[in-house]
Amino acid sequence: MHLFFVLLYMDKYFKKFIINKDIEVPPDLFDKVMLGIERKKNSQALRRRFVLALISFLPFLFITFPVWRNFQINIIQSGFSEYLALLFYDFKIVLANWQDFGLSLLESLPVISMAATLAVLLGLSLTLKFVIRYGRELFKPSILLNN
Repeated sequence: MHLFFVLLYMDKYFKKFIINKDIEVPPDLFDKVMLGIERKKNSQALRRRFVLALISFLPFLFITFPVWRNFQINIIQSGFSEYLALLFYDFKIVLANWQDFGLSLLESLPVISMAATLAVLLGLSLTLKFVIRYGRELFKPSILLNN
C-alpha cells in the first residue's frame, strides 16, 4: 500500500518538473530508482538483524563459561565421576550389579545443572547460527558494492 503511494507521488513529481521536453528520461529510470530504494531498505533490515543477533549472542557467550564450571563442580560434588570411574576400574562388579549401578549413576547425575548447561549451549548455538547467516548475507561482495 505504501509503495503504491510512493509510486504515485514520484510519478506526479517527475511530470511536474519536466521543463525541457527535449531531454528524454530513460524508460527504466523509475524502475532503477525504486530497485535501489528497495535494496537499501533490505540492506538496512539485514544490518538490524545482524546487530540484534550479535547482541543476543554475546550474553550467551559470557554466561557459558560460568555455567559450564558450575556443571563441572556439581558433577564432582555429586560423586558421578567416581561412579563413572568405577565402570572402568572394576567392570566385573559393575556387570554383576548393573541394575543397581545404573540407578546409582542416574541418581548421582546433577540434572538441573545439566539442563541449565544444555539450555545455554542451545541458546549459544542458535544465536551463533543467526550471526553467521546474517553476517554472510551482510558481507557479501554484492551487498558491499551496492551500498
